[in-house]
Order: sequence, then C-alpha cells, then structure tokens
Amino acid sequence: MAAAPNASKSVGGGAGRAQTNGRSNRSRNTRANGRSNGGGGGRGGRGGSGRRPDARPREVVTQRSVVAQGADPLVDQREVRANRRRARQISAIGALGPALVVGLVLGLAVSSVAGAIGGIVVLVLVALILPRLATPFAVRLLRARPLREDELPRLQNLVDGLCPTFGVRRPTLMAVDDELPNACSLGYKPDRGVLVVTTGLEAALDLSEMEGVIGHELAHFKRGDTVVSSVAVTVLAPLTWLTGGDRVLHRFVGRGREFRADRVAVTAVRYPPGLCDALGRFQAGPAPRAGSVFIGRRWSMSRWLWIDPAVGRREADTMGDLDLTSVRIDALAEL
Repeated sequence: MAAAPNASKSVGGGAGRAQTNGRSNRSRNTRANGRSNGGGGGRGGRGGSGRRPDARPREVVTQRSVVAQGADPLVDQREVRANRRRARQISAIGALGPALVVGLVLGLAVSSVAGAIGGIVVLVLVALILPRLATPFAVRLLRARPLREDELPRLQNLVDGLCPTFGVRRPTLMAVDDELPNACSLGYKPDRGVLVVTTGLEAALDLSEMEGVIGHELAHFKRGDTVVSSVAVTVLAPLTWLTGGDRVLHRFVGRGREFRADRVAVTAVRYPPGLCDALGRFQAGPAPRAGSVFIGRRWSMSRWLWIDPAVGRREADTMGDLDLTSVRIDALAEL
C-alpha cells in the first residue's frame, strides 16, 4: 500500500519531466525555425527581412495568379510558335503563284528588274493578307451563319463556362444547318476565333459529351492552330476542288492535330469519357443526306477542319491515321 504513492509520484514526475522536455524542445525548435526563416521575431532579428513568418515568396503568388488566369500547362508555347510559323509558310506558298504571274508579266512587258521587284512585292502582300481573308473564306465554304442569341442555349452556356478554363476569349458562334452533329474552329487569332457547330449537335449529345466537344474546339484556339487550318483550306481550295482528294490538305493542316486536341481537352475538363462517348455517337450516326455539307467536293475541301472528319467515309478510312474518329475513340477509352 505504501508503494502506491511512490509509483504515483514517479509517474507524475515522469509526466512533468516529459512536459518540461516537450516545452523546451518546442522552444528550441521555434528559435531554430525563427533563425532559419531570417531571424523572425517581432523585431525581425539580425539580418531579418521584417516579413511575417507565414508570408509567401513573391514568385509563388505570381505563379498562382497566372494559373488562375487560365494558363494551361499542357499547351507549350513552342506549339503555339510552331503553328504560327506553319501558317506563315503556308501563306507564302499560297502567295507564290500570284507573285510568279505578276513577275512574269512585268518581266516580259517592262524588264526583268521590274518583274523581280513586282513579284517580291506581291509575294509579301499576299502572304500578309491571306491569313486575314482565310476565315471569311472558310465560313462561306461551310455555309455557316451567325448563331442567334436564343439558339442552342446549352451550347452557349458551356462556351461561356469553359472559355476561362482554357484561358481563351469567347469565340464568335456560328451554325451550319445540318442534322448531323459536328463542330470545328476557325480564326486568324485566338482572340478572334469562330466556333462553328451544326444545328444537330446539341440534340445529339448530353451535357458531358457536349463539354468534351466544346473543350476539344477550345483546345484548338489554345494551341493557335486554327489559323493553320483556315489558311490551308484557303490555299489548297483550288487543288482540292479539282482533284477531290484531301491528303495534301491533311498534311498541310498537320497530322495528329485532332488527336492532340483531344488530349488537351480531356485533361482540362477532367472527364475523358465525355469526349469519348461523343465521338462514339458521331461514329454511330447516319450517313449524310443529299445537300449536306458533308458530301461532295465541298466536304473534301473542309474535311480536316471538323472534329469528326470521317463523316460519310467510315468504310474508306482504314489506314489507322491518328486523326480518324475510330482511332481516337480507342485512345480515349484507355485513359
């Protein structure tokens, strides 16, 4: 019975020493942390900055503010610059024909020097003007019209909500009167973009599928490749119209363009099944009817602008290209 007080005293003394040691350890840790943070006391200490211990470095705040403004780490600026260079190269190719004609005429009529100067001037002027004229040309090619304010409200709400996520300005919305669901994007600059959808898009898809499709098109604006596709369609329109083939157009637009936009879109919206299911609905849809924009040579001229470039050609496209709808569905299903 006499041992109990001693045991209690021993336990109490051990607890007291543990508490004392705990307080002393915390005190030492606090002083050590204060020294490591630059002497952070009330007076700042020697060599201290006078900044609160919980103040964040300026670089972190700046980085967070950039992310909050819609910066997308998936779209490297090298992609954007590469697309701009590609657009300039295609414009120069398109300007080469008029420059040669003017140079030849002036060379025969005046002199070789006048022909050379005239050809160079025309080359530069056409190359500069062509990207600005490409979007209006593509809009007419697609038979697109401005979307009314009360038309396709769910689409308009999604665009308004997703543009800040991708860090792009709201594009001009236009519609193509066709029952088949499809969408494409055009534009000389990302802040002057044009988003074109068919009138059958909203009725064919649910909300998550629509989100994936709109995200895909906004990814094109984010990457800056809309000017490439618009210029390519404009420059190659005569060749595509005469031959009915679109392989050269696909090469100019850029192989893997649609596949890459899929990846950017599903990462931004964080729901790959939405876009995957939307592409599945496109693939399972009916064949285009007579008078549709998805048949004939007009379709060949604009085919590689659309999110679903395989409309009316499901059986013919078996080469396993990354941009084909069936290949992209399989790739998205694995994410």
